[in-house]
Amino acid sequence: MGSAAMPGTTTPCSCWRGSCSDQGNNAMDKLQKERRRMLARGMIMLAGIPVLTLSHAALAGKASKSDFHYQDLPNEGKRCMDCAEFLPAQAANSAGACRIVDGVISPNGWCMAFTKK
Repeated sequence: MGSAAMPGTTTPCSCWRGSCSDQGNNAMDKLQKERRRMLARGMIMLAGIPVLTLSHAALAGKASKSDFHYQDLPNEGKRCMDCAEFLPAQAANSAGACRIVDGVISPNGWCMAFTKK
């Protein structure tokens, strides 16, 4: 397929509002699809910014005990002393602290943030 002036080449579309043949529209369709794809990716990235910001803010400060349903008793054998986030006190079996939950934490307590060591 070629133009009369140059065999083997295509003539760019110079028509108005879709009255062209499909040859000229094909390149424009590809360009428009790529443009839409780039815009969609940009919107997804922009939408993720608040989520990342909130996650970072949540990690910067500790949550309350009620946020993680903390209790002073174990839950199904899971105890704070076996959690990766638990910071034990100097004295054995004394209340310690947590990297996630604010306040005094019992080594025998439990919360939803439990992560096995």
